[in-house]
Amino acid sequence: MWGTYQDGWSMKGALAFHVKKINGKAMRASLCLLALTCWLSDCEAQRLRVMTFNIWNSGSHVENGLRKIAKHILLVDPDIVGLQEVQRPDVLPDLLRWMGKPWTGVAGDEFYPDIAILTKHE
Repeated sequence: MWGTYQDGWSMKGALAFHVKKINGKAMRASLCLLALTCWLSDCEAQRLRVMTFNIWNSGSHVENGLRKIAKHILLVDPDIVGLQEVQRPDVLPDLLRWMGKPWTGVAGDEFYPDIAILTKHE
């Protein structure tokens, strides 16, 4: 799963969850609540896959960048995705449209989101 794909996107680091910067108390609280919920619940028979993805200026440096980002997220098949470098307000709705249901998401800021969290509901 590690390495670079033909379209130029690298999956290195896609299987680790590391957050250097979180804007807003709401996102930080959401991540803490998620971790607490998993810790307190009986998760023995379930899995939770978390992915982080720096989408490098919203995929603007690669042809069809957002579609390729959506493709790679679906390939990894995570339950939760933390995105960095979400540069424009239209990025999150476009990604969610290309990923289809059952994906939803929230961005850090209405005008310059910078970060976003996507979740899959089955």
